[in-house]
Amino acid sequence: MNKRNADAYGALLWAHIKDGEEIEIVERDDGTIDAHEGVWHYFTEYDDWFEEEKEAVAYASGHVLDIGCAAGRVCIYLQEEGHKVTGIDNSQGAVELARGYGVKRAYCRSVTQIDARMGRIDTFLMFGHNFGLFGNERRARWLLRRFKNLCGDDGLIVATSRDSTISDLPADAAYRKRNIREGKLPGQMRVRIRYRDIVGPWFDFIFASKQDVTRIVEGTGWQVSHFIDGEAGSFAVILEKN
Repeated sequence: MNKRNADAYGALLWAHIKDGEEIEIVERDDGTIDAHEGVWHYFTEYDDWFEEEKEAVAYASGHVLDIGCAAGRVCIYLQEEGHKVTGIDNSQGAVELARGYGVKRAYCRSVTQIDARMGRIDTFLMFGHNFGLFGNERRARWLLRRFKNLCGDDGLIVATSRDSTISDLPADAAYRKRNIREGKLPGQMRVRIRYRDIVGPWFDFIFASKQDVTRIVEGTGWQVSHFIDGEAGSFAVILEKN
């Protein structure tokens, strides 16, 4: 196997099941390495979700598209609640795991591959700070306009994010300043996942603040309905069509 540009994320999820692996390693393009014990959250049941997720998921209705479904924790919950749910993830390993856990409709697709083939979507759901999967401001605005055309007038986007400015680490502060100089959002970053000797591909991600979210959605056909505060700078946002 070519261990570069490989499915490090999927390998990590399977290692959690097989070996109890808990450490997720994220490398940023400035050389910063973040290793944290966060793998467990991809496998939580509803009672162990973050409070903002519990409150926000109640807004999901109709056909729900879970973007970045990982092992399928949200899909499974919504299936049990009687929703039609489709999960997508760009990790084949994650999708196989989700199917194994009982997700009925799970496909290996990226956020940019969401199109009319998936049918009408009523709720676009982006948990796990997955508002960040929009990648950058320009791509976010393009995707938001696409999403608008894939749902009815009562369509919703239910997402979570985290304000990057809560970190005062020198490397993080310097990275935000560089972003601002380059005309990017402060919380935009280029990262990749590593698992042992498996190295995933680079991708863009945004830790968008509430102000960033409001700025991004302006003029896309969506508007902020309201925010739901979590802990440590995390929050959920409910977006509705305007």
